[in-house]
Amino acid sequence: MVDSLDYYNRIGNGEKVLQYVDLLRNDKHVNGLFVMEANGYTYLKQYDKAISILNDSIKSMKDAQIGYSALGAIYELQDNKNKAIEAYEKAKAIKPTYARPYIQLGSIYSKLGEKQIAVDNYLGAIRLFAEHRYYNEMEVFSEAVIKLDSTNIEAYKFLQYSYFNKNDHSAVINIGLKIDDLCIQQNNSKEGFANRVFMAMSLYVLKDYENTCN
Repeated sequence: MVDSLDYYNRIGNGEKVLQYVDLLRNDKHVNGLFVMEANGYTYLKQYDKAISILNDSIKSMKDAQIGYSALGAIYELQDNKNKAIEAYEKAKAIKPTYARPYIQLGSIYSKLGEKQIAVDNYLGAIRLFAEHRYYNEMEVFSEAVIKLDSTNIEAYKFLQYSYFNKNDHSAVINIGLKIDDLCIQQNNSKEGFANRVFMAMSLYVLKDYENTCN
């Protein structure tokens, strides 16, 4: 039944989610039913009911950061950005290694035109993705940062690193050339040196031995 609940939650079938929540409610081995129940009402656009469920149960939840993130998502659907921000910040405070609230805050602040706060939150998520080697996510959100700040060396480095681990060494070189330009513009010799070492590794893999030594 748990697999069925997960399936209907993924496809957003609110009625089926609530049906399976009721069937599993007394099963002590199933966790997170409060969030699932709130999701069910959210899919049915009964937002106030979903918020009420989360507010009543969130403080007793083992993984309260998930509850606050779900609460933030509902507030976003209601276009209540202030409440959404408050909920996501609580999720971050409870578990700083949980990436989702950083992403959502990055998105909200980007829409609000608060570019630096958006960048800081996206980078917070990217650092977590790098730690766990989630290269696709690193690529997506590094590009989101670059769209907001085309001079952000750290974002280019994470993008470069994701391509390196996907063995796309031509992309590593192209991004490295951009990083090199930025390091010169920003007088950042430390990052410039590290970037050239990284580019040299990719040039070696590509068997471009002449440029590897330059």
